[in-house]
Amino acid sequence: MRDLRRFRTHVEILKHSHPELVVELAPEPPVQPAEISGTADQPVLKWNGKTMHSVKSPEGEAQQVADRMSPEPARAYVAFGLGLGHLAEAARKRLPERSALIVIEPDLRILRETLTCIDLRPLLFDNRIRWVSGKNWPEYFRRALRQADESGCRPVTAILNLPAYGIYFGPALTETRGILAQFINERDIDTGTRKELWHLWNANLANNLPALLSSAPVRNFVAAFDQIPVVLVGAGPSLDACLPEMRRLRERALIVAVDTALAPLLDADCNPDLVLAMDAQEENARDFLNLPNHSARLLFDAFCYPSIPCLYPAAARIASQTGHVLSDIRGETVVRNGFLPALEYLLDFEFGFLQNGGSVITAGYDLARIAGCAAVGLVGVDLSFPGYRMYSRGTNRSRYHMSIVNRHETCESKFFDELSEKAKLRVEGIGGKPVWSDRVLILYKHWMEDAAAKTRLPSCIVGPAHGLALKGYAQVSVDEFLGRFSSSRDQIETRLNRATAARPEFNQPAARARLAELRRDLSGLETNPAIDKIGPFDLVRWVDMASYEVGERLRTVCSVEPESEHLKRRQQASRACLQWARLFLDGLESALDQV
Repeated sequence: MRDLRRFRTHVEILKHSHPELVVELAPEPPVQPAEISGTADQPVLKWNGKTMHSVKSPEGEAQQVADRMSPEPARAYVAFGLGLGHLAEAARKRLPERSALIVIEPDLRILRETLTCIDLRPLLFDNRIRWVSGKNWPEYFRRALRQADESGCRPVTAILNLPAYGIYFGPALTETRGILAQFINERDIDTGTRKELWHLWNANLANNLPALLSSAPVRNFVAAFDQIPVVLVGAGPSLDACLPEMRRLRERALIVAVDTALAPLLDADCNPDLVLAMDAQEENARDFLNLPNHSARLLFDAFCYPSIPCLYPAAARIASQTGHVLSDIRGETVVRNGFLPALEYLLDFEFGFLQNGGSVITAGYDLARIAGCAAVGLVGVDLSFPGYRMYSRGTNRSRYHMSIVNRHETCESKFFDELSEKAKLRVEGIGGKPVWSDRVLILYKHWMEDAAAKTRLPSCIVGPAHGLALKGYAQVSVDEFLGRFSSSRDQIETRLNRATAARPEFNQPAARARLAELRRDLSGLETNPAIDKIGPFDLVRWVDMASYEVGERLRTVCSVEPESEHLKRRQQASRACLQWARLFLDGLESALDQV
């Protein structure tokens, strides 16, 4: 049954699409608990002596499982367990052309044995199939889900698996379901956010262009703070108990605060080194009003509310873009929202980016990653509502609640009304004590845990904390945290000044030439609606940048409707996005004039 030539052929095929899997397949283990015996017509797979499929009719068993599929185009399906390959083959035959199949084999030894004994070339040559296995299979699975989603194949919730895999690999199957549910949950929230805010993001970007072009790019921070710890400060209720210690932490650590935490830190006479402004709504500008004089530098996102960067001089601003990181066999691809890809093309300049996903504090964590910080400490990051409170008492949001209190509406009643809309889940907090949280904050918890696992930065919760328990984060005292590092305030200030000193430089004539090219192509849409290129971007991609909702509809139409309908749909979509494209290009031309 075993044929090493067959194994080498399979590995040669996988080498081009799954090099990380080939690396793990290469060494032959001394102990092989997976064994395929029987005849070529009736092979039997055993794992630790247990048969992993129906002996009577493995093909029929696999077909029954695959029949549960409801084949739809532009969807991604998950099959848990390769076995002899019957389930993957049955699912492949039912798979629509524009779809994807992710096959997970949790035990690499079973995959190695099957590749040696069974001819899987029809499966391996099908580029709709993504293979997941190896010791890091959960991370490979997350990557495969992201790749499928970014290629337009939305994952379905059902998982196909043979009964034996459900019995013998129960914990791995449970983990697979958890990863899939988390991804779909994140995608639903992310999709809702994009639909709601896409046009606001593009409008804010157009207004922020003068500030972007005159601010230090966040890429200056790459590897700028090695051997220096960072303390990320959230605005949760537990911040109040930590405020007396913040000045001590500032002597040894880089202090990065979310916008909401700026007011209570300044009241405690602690100037954070950086304050993050990542949100697009006008409500977030309230966190920067009525503040005392301070020296905190602003790290703002290209989409943040435009009045915020206007409050800071250019020398105190750091500009960033946000992006989703898509890992692929060729490295990392960054998927940016709105007109950010067009901005980079026009300026031929990269500002650097911080990864999307989660609350503002997750952008701070990504900053710690790119800056090469020695460790990450969290303060005031509760991700819950301990004591039925949402924010530190010193935040402008809490003060706003207090300002509208009267004899008919008490502060407690206002908090209760707001919490009753949010707090839906009772979950385990630090020390095992249950706390109230909600679906969105639970996602932020997952993002923070994933960040700690992926970056491998030592991560901890510093000082008193009353929020959600975070896997991978030890709780330490302020003295214990400070005792680990020998960095000084002078070192931190020197590196901050160096990182914020360099300003971006642009080739103005080349940028204006590219801008004129895009304007010319856009004007062609009105005289020649069949045009399919705007500069280097095909029309579907351009519509995606201008309007997420219109772009989604156009992609769906092009995938399911006959070719004769495409021209009409392209015309409608291209005209729908013209207003946003012109707003962006006008803003960039004005910003270049100011530079």
